[in-house]
Amino acid sequence: MKRKTLTPRFRAAIGALALAVPFALGAAQPPQRVPARTLPKDEPFPLPIRLRTADEGGRSTPIFNNYRPQLRVSGWAGEATCTVKLGENRDLLRPGESSTVVLTCIDAVVLPEHDADKPLGLTLHEGGRTVAVGSI
Repeated sequence: MKRKTLTPRFRAAIGALALAVPFALGAAQPPQRVPARTLPKDEPFPLPIRLRTADEGGRSTPIFNNYRPQLRVSGWAGEATCTVKLGENRDLLRPGESSTVVLTCIDAVVLPEHDADKPLGLTLHEGGRTVAVGSI
């Protein structure tokens, strides 16, 4: 008996139908997407960060106001130098501590499209080391 094989076009149609059926039945919703956007240069924005310790490959000394690391965004190939403001009630941030800081970048920063339920990762770098991590 000769076996019949499915054509690639038919396989693609079945795959698309298999992906669409759960959403049509209300079993699950497709993830909501946050559209890509650009943060203009010299526009401050808040960012919750955690300063990495020396054991984690970060800094061994605290950072102060006007600290100027490079910002990298996951999904974006570029980087931008930013100024960090710690806030009114803080004058330093020690390794291992978390805080919401205000970043002002000297170049525009592209935030790529991402799922709304998954935060977009951002990292602060100094001399080839990742010194802080955060997410939007």
